[in-house]
Amino acid sequence: TPDFVANTNKLFSLSGESRLVNISNIDKVKEHSWKDKTGHLPIGKAALREQLMPGLFIPVLPDSKKIGKPDYLHSNVVTEEQIKYIIRNYSKSGQNLDYELTSKDMISLINNPHGTYVYESAIISEEIYNKFREYRKASIERKNEILNEVRKLYDLDQSLKINLAINGPALLDKSPYLLE
Repeated sequence: TPDFVANTNKLFSLSGESRLVNISNIDKVKEHSWKDKTGHLPIGKAALREQLMPGLFIPVLPDSKKIGKPDYLHSNVVTEEQIKYIIRNYSKSGQNLDYELTSKDMISLINNPHGTYVYESAIISEEIYNKFREYRKASIERKNEILNEVRKLYDLDQSLKINLAINGPALLDKSPYLLE
């Protein structure tokens, strides 16, 4: 589900918390906008606050309609083999031997824009942010190198997310004791 409040692209750029920048829009996103200047005012801070931040891509399932869409251009498609490993991890978890992962569960594990993170995601995001700052002043040759470095970071983050689903603790939204 798209985030219509936190992403300024979704509300005609009038409100939001973040201006997401990625390798598809790096040349279009401005570092400072008029909203940054009003952010210190009480109403401006609440309604117009923005933060320039790199958007991380999330993996998509093979049958997803999101493949190729602008917000998913750099998303890796989870392979059928990886899906089998994820199902195996969750079936041997012992939580409920009769339970089978549904497609909704798989989407929640792999493709949830608000819940598909790993510990390293924040570190990777910070690295991407620093590369984008360097990108703004870099030569054309260095800009191409930076974009390749960022693609590798996107791939690393997505690989870590998939690896967590394959090898990590088998947790679902409805897992016992998760919210206690």
